[in-house]
Amino acid sequence: MRRGANARRTAPLVPKELIVPVCQRLAFVLFAMCSTALGIRLYARYKLSTLGGTMASRVGIPFVNGTHFFVDISQGGNGMSHTRTLEESGWKGICADPFPDRDRTCEAVSMPVVAKSGEKVMVSDCSSRPAVMQAVLAALSNCPQVERAGVSMDNLLRISKAPSIIDFIHLDSGGSEEQILSTFPFDKFCVRAWAVSKAHQGSAVGSFLKHRDCEIKEAPVGYFARCSCSKFEEADAMSLADQTKAKEVKRRSLSKMARRKMRNTRGQSLEPGSSMMRRMS
Repeated sequence: MRRGANARRTAPLVPKELIVPVCQRLAFVLFAMCSTALGIRLYARYKLSTLGGTMASRVGIPFVNGTHFFVDISQGGNGMSHTRTLEESGWKGICADPFPDRDRTCEAVSMPVVAKSGEKVMVSDCSSRPAVMQAVLAALSNCPQVERAGVSMDNLLRISKAPSIIDFIHLDSGGSEEQILSTFPFDKFCVRAWAVSKAHQGSAVGSFLKHRDCEIKEAPVGYFARCSCSKFEEADAMSLADQTKAKEVKRRSLSKMARRKMRNTRGQSLEPGSSMMRRMS
């Protein structure tokens, strides 16, 4: 009886014949789950990266400032370009990224964008990895972290001499989007279209832009907004009219001065004793 009890006590819970198949199935399920999660993350980043081109066509941004102007803000190289399509269509703009893509024609600013200039933040440095792997490593947050001093939106736009009306801004700062938007110089610049990444559920970015009289569309990857810049357009039109008027006044003034100088020269040439009068005599 004691031997039978010991045998029952030491009997394996799972037969040896089932251990290998069960482990294989568990490994396959785990692999499928990880692959699905990674695929969803990469797809979300891809959709956000293509918004530069699709957003402009969907919202129907009119032609402004002579050429279209965009601002692309990223936080650490991830191998994806969010506004390359716009750039290839003739747009001009600023690309603010701690590790900018040197193949772009936009004005590169190798600093992260922060709420206050000089503020230091940690950013992911994937620039040393192959371009194909940068997006995957960025999605997995598997890149080394480095500290960089940042620049505010106000200083970024002022130093880059951005126009008062900006057609499109893509903002992906790794979680500080709300702080950056709260310090944006809305009194100096107006943005026609925004694409802002969503750092977490319940983000206040959507309501903030809605209070700025923007039409908001929310997606799993972020917020898309279209805003009116009618006040800035009127101010630009008045400024252009004033400049045209000033040029016309200057042209008339120069014309009067030229005619006055010509009359003075003619009068001097007809005075007694002048060389012309001597030749005539």
